[in-house]
This record gives sequence, structure tokens and C-alpha cells, in this order.
Amino acid sequence: MAARLPRVRRLDLPAGESCKTLAAIEHTCDWLAANGYDRGAALVSIGGGATSDHTGFAAAIYLRGIAYATFPTTLLAMVDASVGGKTGVDIAAGKNLVGAFHQPRAVVADPGFLESLPERELAAGMAEVVKAGLVADAALLDTLEAQASAGHASDRPGESHRGLQCGSRWTWWLPTSARAAGARSSTSATPLATPSRLPPASNFCTARQYRSG
Repeated sequence: MAARLPRVRRLDLPAGESCKTLAAIEHTCDWLAANGYDRGAALVSIGGGATSDHTGFAAAIYLRGIAYATFPTTLLAMVDASVGGKTGVDIAAGKNLVGAFHQPRAVVADPGFLESLPERELAAGMAEVVKAGLVADAALLDTLEAQASAGHASDRPGESHRGLQCGSRWTWWLPTSARAAGARSSTSATPLATPSRLPPASNFCTARQYRSG
């Protein structure tokens, strides 16, 4: 890859919430500047929700905004952090209090990553899937309840499918401009519009869809 893309460089972030600080963002921006990246540059995050939040926020503020894409590797990142352009970091007063809405150019989710996740991480992601069912997709909620009743609640292939369905559903619900009144609260309570009134999002796909075109 380095031979084909000589301008691509890798920056490793601190694990988990440790990368969601203003100091970590400053370090990333300094690194981008030191490597001479201009407005034509693009960032790509590979990791969980904290990585996505950090990368998206750095992209939102470096040179007043550059492009970024994300490859989420956890279920929670696939169905929540990577969707809707929510980016940000934590400060002493609270979590995610400094950030910006900055839409990724692409979200590529490979369900294969979920095979290695511990049960606790899967449960955290499934909680978001349930929320999507409650707010936006009654059929998804019915499927979840049926699977749980049948004793398949821990079926990982099923979680992968439902998780990606949930992520796609959220991209339907969030408007093109995430700054619209009530946009952020729509993922927690009331929809901004019915899914039938919104076009399917074009920037959320599985790894298989991405490879095939």
C-alpha cells in the first residue's frame, strides 16, 4: 500500500476514551501539519467509536474541514458512532461536550470484525440496535424479540445483520444538515421525518458492497 499510495501515513491513537481529549486532537492536528497535509487530504479511521469520534473531529477542524471516512470495527461504532456525522471529545465537565457535526464521505462496515468482540462489547452495540427498533423500525424490533424468545439472542451472524440494518436505518433518519433543530435528539426520542420521506443514504455500506462497486 505504501508503494501505491506514498502520501498515506499511519497515526496510532491512544486506546479507548484516552484519545477523546483536546490534547489528543491537538497532537493529531500538529501531526497533520508537520506532514504537510493540505485541504486535499482525507482521514480514514479504523477502530471503535472513540477512534471515529476523534478522527471525525480532527477532520472537522483541521484547515476548517477536510474529508474523512470510517471503517468501524465494533458493533456500537457501526450502529452509532459512525452514523450521522457526530464527532467530538470529552472535557472535565462531561462527555462529548466539544465537537462538531461533520459527515463522513463513506462508512464501510465489515461484519467479520464482530467475530472477535467480547460479549460485553456486543451487548453495548445491541442496546443501540434495540433503540433504533424502538424509534425507527418496528420490524427490526419484532425480529429482535423473536430471536430473543427463540434463544438466539447471542447469535453473532444475526447481530451482524441486524446491526448493519440498524446503521442503515439511522442514515435514513438523520437529515443532510445535522445542524437542523432537534437533529441530535432525534436519535434518542422523536424522528424528524418518516423514513419514506427520506432517500436511502448512499455512504453506508458493508465491506462486500464496497468491494463490488
